[in-house]
Amino acid sequence: MTRLGYQIPNFDYPGLERSDAFRATVESAKAAEASGFDTVLVMDHFYQLPG
Repeated sequence: MTRLGYQIPNFDYPGLERSDAFRATVESAKAAEASGFDTVLVMDHFYQLPG
């Protein structure tokens, strides 16, 4: 069986306030699940690295 993962490499959402990043991440994860992805992976840093 093939499994598919959806990775969110950072939490920069152009055009959104930083305070909306959590909501946008949850919405992305829900959309991935609804589309058939088996897992959602996120980076493990609370603060974004510059660059």
